[in-house]
Amino acid sequence: MTFSCTPAWMRLSRTATALAVILIATTAMGQVRIPQDAVESPSELAQIFQQGQVMEDSGRWGEALSLYEKASRKFPNELRLQNELQDARLHFDVYRRYSDASFVQMVKQSSLRDTLAIYQEILLKIETFHFDQPDWTNLVRSGCDAFVVSVSSDEFREQFGISVDHQVQQRIRDYLVKETLANRIADRNAAQRAVHDFSVMMHELYGIPAPFVVLEIATGATVALDWYSSFLTTDQYSEVMSQIDGNFVGLGIELKPQADFLDVINVISTGPAGQGGLEAGDRIVSVDRRTVTQLGGTHAADLLRGPEGSSVELNVQSPNGSFRVLRLKRARVDIPSVEAHRIIDHSDGVGYLKVSSFQRTTRQEVSTALWKLHRQGMRTLILDLRGNPGGLLDAAVDVANMFLTSGTIVTTKGRNVDENSVHRATFEGTWRVPLVVLIDENSASASEILAGALRDNSRATVVGDRSYGKGSVQGIFSLNTCSAGIRLTTAKFYSPSGRAISHAGVMPDIPTQEYQASEFVNDASEDGRVTTLRPDLNSDPSLDIAIRVATRQLQRLNASK
Repeated sequence: MTFSCTPAWMRLSRTATALAVILIATTAMGQVRIPQDAVESPSELAQIFQQGQVMEDSGRWGEALSLYEKASRKFPNELRLQNELQDARLHFDVYRRYSDASFVQMVKQSSLRDTLAIYQEILLKIETFHFDQPDWTNLVRSGCDAFVVSVSSDEFREQFGISVDHQVQQRIRDYLVKETLANRIADRNAAQRAVHDFSVMMHELYGIPAPFVVLEIATGATVALDWYSSFLTTDQYSEVMSQIDGNFVGLGIELKPQADFLDVINVISTGPAGQGGLEAGDRIVSVDRRTVTQLGGTHAADLLRGPEGSSVELNVQSPNGSFRVLRLKRARVDIPSVEAHRIIDHSDGVGYLKVSSFQRTTRQEVSTALWKLHRQGMRTLILDLRGNPGGLLDAAVDVANMFLTSGTIVTTKGRNVDENSVHRATFEGTWRVPLVVLIDENSASASEILAGALRDNSRATVVGDRSYGKGSVQGIFSLNTCSAGIRLTTAKFYSPSGRAISHAGVMPDIPTQEYQASEFVNDASEDGRVTTLRPDLNSDPSLDIAIRVATRQLQRLNASK
């Protein structure tokens, strides 16, 4: 088993053979970023529902999912919003599964007996490892709801050549409510029997393949558990494990899908895109001669994936408006955990280190970067965790250990006794430079573990915005009955002070929105001078404040000597 937050960080369970990570789903689920003002304008909820309806009507379920997910963090008690979120997730998951050749192959090649065995194994892992006691009736009901969404989708019709009209869909729903779920389902064996009977009936009445029915109910059951649990197709499981290892097959780019183009946000210089001349700021307007307008942003982004060695043709618009065609060959790309490190003020020795994810290589990458900064004259450090979605639990603990001499780093608590643990600082290789940590609303999971540990142990000043608030640990489990896997939430984690991170996040000591950088001008240095990473301080107010705080910390340290 594996435990995670998204991309992924890991620790090994003593009783399981799967890999466990702490995963976050802010942009990963929909692969889309929703602008901040989309959920902060007047009449917010009305605008959210209106905007979401437009996305749903045009089949842009990934964008709708991201919109509802972000809004749900601001309005956690809004029932309609939670329902829309779950519905969008079900629709988006259907699209992702049936765009995945590995899953389609599994459905078409598996027998009813095969899929029932997969379903039984999934239920067993839920019963053993999920942090909540399973409600079997609800799991079956939720799985059947997911089946109805799937059978009404264009993807189902295209793959199986079967059209299920609205009248039939309603009859299926009525049957599920009145018959299949009339009695409580006591255990997983009863759940399997109910699903077997239902799948046979769907095949006899409507010609729907029984293995399809069972697999859709199985995937729907995992989705119903919580926001982070899910079924992983063969390709998705491989991708998660690649993220844990710090590499994947692709082009090496970070995208923000739009309706008519794909914004290129970041390019890994050593990947196919970087080597082929694609740059941050470019826009991809077509993929394999099909426009993003025709495909939709999320679908176009998914088409950039493919097997190692395969090629894709992109029509790219440069920031100056010119167009060029690039033909890129997909390859395995190493993802650096440390995105940047440099001295940003040589006079005061202010170092800057940005960690973009927590993976198997993070500890060594951070250590290497710190020693380079040390040799360059680092006397104080800004650790930038903004936009870091998380990763391996052990990697976050390892980095915290680099700066803490003692104290608790994080506590995890789950239903399974093996998920209960307390990670403490070990006083090995501790760096004692003054420390400022930058966080924002997209700093999640492993990032929150690290920021919370440094804040609660009074080791660092935290600057920025409240973090995401994803305080749970996921286990990544391979399935013995097939080549796929599942991700299950196995525990909650708590900061050293005992605070739950879920929904609350880590609060900064200095919130960017409440403090202006000018408050630090007078005491930042003797002459008020501040050197920054960027010449325009207004372009990055959080970094501006962090530099001023770091400089002030250094002055106080010097004064105390």
